[in-house]
Amino acid sequence: MQWNEEKEKLKNRLRDSERALVMVADQKSQLAKQKDTLAKQLAKQKDVHTKQKAELEHKMLEEKKEMIDRQNSLAKEKAELEKKVLEEKKDMKKIMLEEKNEL
Repeated sequence: MQWNEEKEKLKNRLRDSERALVMVADQKSQLAKQKDTLAKQLAKQKDVHTKQKAELEHKMLEEKKEMIDRQNSLAKEKAELEKKVLEEKKDMKKIMLEEKNEL
């Protein structure tokens, strides 16, 4: 009798161990699938971020070019205005000299 009871206990332990092993194998499989899914999501996000970064860099370069062009345009306008002011000062001096000579 004792032998049968011990045999039964061993069978139960073996069955429980097999079930635990199957559960661990299933869990391992699920974790592997999750890992693959997360790796794919990460790769997608990396692609999106890389694309966004490239777009932002392109936009920044365009804005920088526009700002440089604007700066050059303003510098040109400033030079023209300064030239105009000098000419007007010369004209004013001429007029003042003419008026002075008339007196």
